[in-house]
Amino acid sequence: MSGPKSVSYRVVETPAQREARERRRLDETHRQLERRQERLLSAATEARAAYGDAIDLPIVAPALAQPRIEDYRRGLERLDEELTTAGHALGAQVIAARKDALIARLGGDSDDRASSASAALRRQRESRGFGTQEHGDSPDDKHRIAEAVGRVVGRLHGQADPREVERIERAAAAIAEQSRTSLADRALTALRADVGQANQAVARERSRRREFDDLRRSLAEAPGPPADGVLGQLDSLESSGIEVTPSLKARVDDAREAAIRAAEREHVSVTLKSALTELGYEVGQDFEARLAERGFADVGQPRWRGYALRVRENPAESDLGFHVVRGRGGGQAQAVRDREVEQDWCSDMPQVIASLKEHGIDSAITRQLAPGARPVLVTDDLPAREQQGIVARRSRAAHRSERRADSP
Repeated sequence: MSGPKSVSYRVVETPAQREARERRRLDETHRQLERRQERLLSAATEARAAYGDAIDLPIVAPALAQPRIEDYRRGLERLDEELTTAGHALGAQVIAARKDALIARLGGDSDDRASSASAALRRQRESRGFGTQEHGDSPDDKHRIAEAVGRVVGRLHGQADPREVERIERAAAAIAEQSRTSLADRALTALRADVGQANQAVARERSRRREFDDLRRSLAEAPGPPADGVLGQLDSLESSGIEVTPSLKARVDDAREAAIRAAEREHVSVTLKSALTELGYEVGQDFEARLAERGFADVGQPRWRGYALRVRENPAESDLGFHVVRGRGGGQAQAVRDREVEQDWCSDMPQVIASLKEHGIDSAITRQLAPGARPVLVTDDLPAREQQGIVARRSRAAHRSERRADSP
């Protein structure tokens, strides 16, 4: 069989491509950890400005890109662990400093918080709970209120929104000034709810950032215009406070798949160009562009003046097509020459298939016709074929051989 052929293909990731994809993912993880380190240092600097030496500036050694993937991954895992530890330490310092500052503001003594809290709890039990006294502007009552406020504020997350922190601290100060314990009790209930909501907001923001980071890593594995366009928008979307919605996830998935398909298509066209060039075909510099824009490209062959091999690609179906085309013109030997050109192309086909496989493109012939089974397609894209073709050249060569054999 040597006429038109259809070939299905499947791009198989090579070890080198797999390593390149993993390195791109690690590079994006590295960028995310660096941004996280910057946020941690910024938060520590702001807290130190507010609370002084009670806050330590975190010291975390940066991770460096490594030649070996495993070394690179371990370095990033180490950085992630150190940033997590430093973040927890900073949060604990901020909580303690904030509580100390509040107690000092309310007139308490931060050094005996534990003993005063136990005494307050004992007094609450003796009086059957907080809020049973309608009148009680006594020192014990005010001390008990201050301790309760301190405990509630002490539960506020170290990374809570500064505006929420300020609002909660103002509310806490107002409660501490309350002379009636029943009113203070109700205000404390509201304060607990505010602290809980502020902590939930921190958890939601952390989750939101993780989701955006996951989207970035997903796109980083498939570089190219379709993915790069969406990747460039994620920073602004995250900064705007938008949540990661199902539609955004679908958009990222579509961009990733489009980038993968585009990369596979480019890989196939580049491999085809190389294989055909090695076989002597006149592929041209714009082969990939013609294949992408028109869906086909004609490549010449010096052995077939007036003819060309038309290469078609249908990336949606992972399908390649090959068939011979020619310009207008010809003589009585037209059909013979057409079949011979098709047969000549057939002899090159196995090498093309082998080259595709060598570059990670598994392919199989799904349809092929015998030479002459269909007329060769005539196209105006080619000049009128030369009269001296394969058949004519071979006929003259045979005639010269016969004359030499007859000569004495």
